[in-house]
Order: sequence, then structure tokens, then C-alpha cells
Amino acid sequence: MAPGLDLIARFRALDITYRPGATLWMLDPDTGTLSVSRLGESVDFVAERILLATGAQERPVPIPGWTLPGVMSAGAAQIALKTAGMVPSGRVVLAGQGPLMWLLANQLIRAGVLPVLVETRTQPILRTALIQDGIFSGFVQLAKGIGLILKARQSGMRVITGVKHLRAEGSPRVQGLRFQGGYEACDTLLLHEGVIPSTHISMAICLEHGWDPQQLCWRPKLDVFDASSHSRIAAAGDGAVIGGWEAAVAVGQLAALDAGLRLGRIARADRDARAEVSAAALLQARALRPFLDALYAP
Repeated sequence: MAPGLDLIARFRALDITYRPGATLWMLDPDTGTLSVSRLGESVDFVAERILLATGAQERPVPIPGWTLPGVMSAGAAQIALKTAGMVPSGRVVLAGQGPLMWLLANQLIRAGVLPVLVETRTQPILRTALIQDGIFSGFVQLAKGIGLILKARQSGMRVITGVKHLRAEGSPRVQGLRFQGGYEACDTLLLHEGVIPSTHISMAICLEHGWDPQQLCWRPKLDVFDASSHSRIAAAGDGAVIGGWEAAVAVGQLAALDAGLRLGRIARADRDARAEVSAAALLQARALRPFLDALYAP
């Protein structure tokens, strides 16, 4: 069973107003007023506590030629594959770096497409692993990643490593990827340089943000219970800190416990005691993150 199904089932069993397919178009953090558009109608409501869970977004990769037809992000290609079963035709090149590259490569291979992977990663795996704490705590995630790499390589996929200075070329659409020391012909070029928190809403409502010097992105400033600089707002999941689904579950639990305290539903001692399990789960879920951040430094 997919691990998310039990979480969904427990959510659906609760007495919660659920508005799927909605678009938040206005949020006043001071009054807690939210304006939401859904099914062609706009509805306003007021919340005492607001938890932003906006998720991650792909880091844009603005290389020369990136606006040519046939050039798209790896994440967009993955969405098309997963939601509509669409696979790119012709010669496909995956260019960039990050765990998603290897995951998508395997998904494309299963769909009958054998891409060429052009990797911009320059950090050596072994040396990076030796200098990072938590590498053994995150062994399960690490083994999963190594498995994806080995599986893709065993399929016969060509991998070109350590490249610089990407340039998409062609007219009227992409025909190839040029890089320092080489060229690879392609009909579809999929670019990826990792993911960053989606901060459009938190920026728009002027929450305090801090610069992440490792992943070169902004993220909201939060306390240990994911409360933001505004007394009404919290943020959780990859929209706050990139960590994956297991970390998002733990962070969501911590934010929910803190909301319970702030709304007078639980006592502080109860919140702190119940938070111990989630905090431990979060520590485990993020154990491999320093290694990944160092290995795939943008």
C-alpha cells in the first residue's frame, strides 16, 4: 500500500471542511481572511490559524536557448508522464543534477524511452559522503538513491558527468545540447537543477525569510514548531524546507500540535510531550539532507 493512503483515509474520516481544486487569491494575515476561488465562485472565510503547505517548485534553469520549443523542465515531463501517460518522442536528453534526474530517468526507461543523462554535478560522491554527518542515519534513503542510479545505468543509459556551460541549440525547435567539450543531439531537452521551496504566498504576505546559502534560495524563517514571523501563520513541508514527504508528515504534525496549543485545545505540556515522537521522526527523515545539499550544490 502507498504510505499516503492511510493518511488520506484518516483525514477523510475527520470532521473537516475540505475544498479540493481551490485557488487562494487573497490572504490577509492580520485578520485571517482568505479569499478562495473554486468551481467558478469565490468564497471568503476567516481562520484563527493558517498553515501554509505550498510544496516545492523546480529551480528555473535559464540557459541560452531554454525558450526553444522542445525544452522543458524535468518536473513538467514527469507530471505529463504520471498524469497523462505522455512520453517524449525522439531523442531525449536529461540535463542538470539532483535525485529527480535519476528517478525520472528510470520512469522514462520503463515507459520505453532511453534518455541520455548529462549531469552538471561536480562534487564527488564518496568524498562528499565522508565529510557529512548523518550519512549512516539516512542509509535507507541513500540505498534507495543508489538503487535508482544502478538500475538506470544497467539499462544502457549513457551518462556524461561533470559538464559545464549548457546551451540549447536548434531552429525552429531544439536540436541539440552543447556543453563545454561536447554536443548531444536531441529532440527533447529536459532541464533540472533541484527543487526549492515555493514561497510565492509567504513572500506576498511579507513573512520574514532567510537565505539558504547551500541551496541558494529563500525560505521562511520558522521556529521549531514551524511558526512564522506572523503570529497567525505557520508553514510546513517542502514549502518551508526541502525534505521530502516523510519530513513533511512530521513537520505537519508539529505545526498541528502548536496550532492546538495556540487555539487553546491542548496544554503546553501535552504539546511538548506529543511532539517528541514527531521531532524524532523529523530528525530521521532529514538525516540525509546535508549530504544531498552538498552533493547537488547548485
